[in-house]
Amino acid sequence: MLRSATAFRILQLVALCLVLAVGIRQTPAQSGAQSTLIAHIQDRDGIPYFSAVELAKMLNVNTYYNPQAQKLILYFPDKRLKLSAYTAFVMVNDQIFHLPHPVVVDGGDLLVPAADFARVLQSALDIPMQYNPNIPALRFNYSLVNITNVIIEEKTNGTLIRLPVTREFRDNEYAAWLRQGWFYLTVAGGNIDARQLSQAPTAGVVRRIVPIQKEGSVQLSFRLRGEVKDYEVYQNNDPREIVLSLRTPTDKTRDRLNEARSRWKLDRIVLDAGHGGKDPGAIGPGGLKEKDVVLDITKRLGRIIEKNLPEVKVIYTRQKDVFIPLQERTKIANEQNGKLFVSIHANSNPNHRVAGFETYLLRPGKTEDAIGVAERENSVIKFEESTDFYKRFNNETLILATMMQSAFMKESEDFASMVQTGLGHNLSSANRGVRQAGFYVLVGASMPNILVETGYISNAKEARKLRTPEYRQEIARGVYQGIVAFKKKYDQQTVDQASL
Repeated sequence: MLRSATAFRILQLVALCLVLAVGIRQTPAQSGAQSTLIAHIQDRDGIPYFSAVELAKMLNVNTYYNPQAQKLILYFPDKRLKLSAYTAFVMVNDQIFHLPHPVVVDGGDLLVPAADFARVLQSALDIPMQYNPNIPALRFNYSLVNITNVIIEEKTNGTLIRLPVTREFRDNEYAAWLRQGWFYLTVAGGNIDARQLSQAPTAGVVRRIVPIQKEGSVQLSFRLRGEVKDYEVYQNNDPREIVLSLRTPTDKTRDRLNEARSRWKLDRIVLDAGHGGKDPGAIGPGGLKEKDVVLDITKRLGRIIEKNLPEVKVIYTRQKDVFIPLQERTKIANEQNGKLFVSIHANSNPNHRVAGFETYLLRPGKTEDAIGVAERENSVIKFEESTDFYKRFNNETLILATMMQSAFMKESEDFASMVQTGLGHNLSSANRGVRQAGFYVLVGASMPNILVETGYISNAKEARKLRTPEYRQEIARGVYQGIVAFKKKYDQQTVDQASL
């Protein structure tokens, strides 16, 4: 016969299987729809835990995980919840909560103590929780609303409709069209509070809003009070929103729009292969030279751009093994009217265990690592005939240089993040994130600009990868993906700014 404790445990597991078989129970689509969610509980040394990643998926919120720091961020509509492995502290925005038991690691996931974390979710996020240790399971109700509001703004040549959202929708998940005095938007997977959206203030060409929640989608119908000649639909990430641009342009406005599109169109990308000629850059095992690695990556990147973006002209600061002074590189970019500047490098560190890829912005370095990288890259000025140009660069003047390029700082930050994401999708090396440091080669670039450290040539394992054409091609593809993502956002912003 089985012991009573074992029998009780079997009953628990049977109950849990029944709970999980039910999965997510959802009320019919309606205003302010709610869902009853059930999280799976794991036992760790007698303490019930559940998966933070599973929680994020169930709540349909975006996450960011840093594998090196073992930190996880959950992005709720108006709050960020931060978890760190092996600590008992949870941060919700600037508020700190102390748990009796620490967060633990389970592969690429973080596990949180169930009962204690449930209280944090209730207190900080107003999510009703029910923890039953006898099942064991965690039940809670959470609003399914992911299109939270509608904001309508009248412009001189049309109307902007902004829809704040709690998640990113894929391009094939939404569609819009004009028909007989109405403008329609359908979003697959969208959920709304129909009552709230129908009562939102109207403006511009929009007379009335008719929101309809369907099973699996939402349709927003906008009754128009005037003619709309053109429209566009796109998404922003910061803030996260779907934007509908309804235009009623005059001929003069249309001409101005076309002129602005032509002037600011991202049609020239400057690719800068670091070092070259008498400057070998970093040297790895077996005499592998940075200048050769990055020139090959840069050419591969250029070929990918030319093949897939025929409307974009690729400008190289060097296409062969020659030495180009640092100040000449941004001069080339400016004189060629470049719209984007990408400097390609390979890193080095006295600690040969350090590996991974990172993307840099022009700002005074905050960490010793970043400062060290900048100092190494900047040291190539010893190969130049005159170094007078660089004598004025100390920490204060670098701050001034950064301020002078502040018009492009937000774009550079976005671009760096997108390139780092693209590399992360293609490379197996460690993702060391976006950093900042004072690189001379970026000073004076009158366009969004970044410096990419593609890997550590001083690390024997990474150097072996950097020797292979296949790995260099993956690096080029990763940077290209970042360029495509940035170009899409940049071109759309150009249209918006010209429309104001």
